[in-house]
Amino acid sequence: MYIIHIKSFLEEKRMDKSKVLQSFIELQEEKIELLKKSILQANRDIANSKDRNDSHDDPIKSQYNDFIRGMRKNLFEHQELLVKLKSIQLTGRESVSFGSLVNIENIETKEKQLYFIICAGGDSVDVDEERISAISLGAPFTKSLINKKKNEEIHFMDQRYRILAVQ
Repeated sequence: MYIIHIKSFLEEKRMDKSKVLQSFIELQEEKIELLKKSILQANRDIANSKDRNDSHDDPIKSQYNDFIRGMRKNLFEHQELLVKLKSIQLTGRESVSFGSLVNIENIETKEKQLYFIICAGGDSVDVDEERISAISLGAPFTKSLINKKKNEEIHFMDQRYRILAVQ
């Protein structure tokens, strides 16, 4: 699970969770297609290699195979992520949890930030002219938000934050 962070978010402005989620779904679908094409091309390259040695000790063939295995693992991870993204329910919530859109304010600096808790990688998308980035749910800051409600304060790294809204 991950959190989506929108910098410079104004409290009066409401981000449409479905747009944010759809943008990340589309990004994952694009990455999956690109990985599939890359795997096919790498398989063709290794099969068509002029100096291909059929020996199991061929270092170039071994490197290609390692590269392809890595891409397949990456493809599987993106496919899993896509399934999780598509399963997110966009219903309202009172406390911060998976699928919540959370608007917070740094009490000292008055900087406002919006987080969307989803399963995602370290990707970024633009929605309504706002840059949205993913951060892992396993991150300490994210853990401090879970199960909190509107108007609650959290303390993280000598900073205090107030939850302004939970959607």
